[in-house]
Amino acid sequence: MKILIVFYSETGNTKLFAEEVKKAVEKKNIVCDMIQIETDVPARNYNPSNQVLNIKNMPDAEGYDYVILGGPVMAFRANYATMKCIKEINGIKGKKFIPFVTQHFPFPFMGGTNAISMMSKEAKKAGAEVLEGSIINIAWHDYKNDMKKKAEEISKSIL
Repeated sequence: MKILIVFYSETGNTKLFAEEVKKAVEKKNIVCDMIQIETDVPARNYNPSNQVLNIKNMPDAEGYDYVILGGPVMAFRANYATMKCIKEINGIKGKKFIPFVTQHFPFPFMGGTNAISMMSKEAKKAGAEVLEGSIINIAWHDYKNDMKKKAEEISKSIL
């Protein structure tokens, strides 16, 4: 079995969670590759009305069994880089897909739930089998322990 973790991070919080997921998956002796999405324009500065956001290192999901993909919530929704990656990634059809997001709001309904829904719909449209997603609330005082717990939950969902 082979897992691909793809993430977009600007502040480092999403990267921190992706690293926790990688550690949890590798404890099961599963091969796990991790790619941080790089864009030509930071997603938080992207204006879809007059700019094109390009991913400089579009990952390829061919040869993987699961794709775990995430990024930060921006403006109460999934960020543009994450959504563009889901729309354009090669080889996602037929893969198990696990979305995740990080957010600075204290409650999932403040963007996280909508972001997971957006990502799940797009992955399903691309032919992926969507599994339950995770929302990490950075506003909690103990968010690093929450990251470890949710990374373990993701690892347990991998059969």
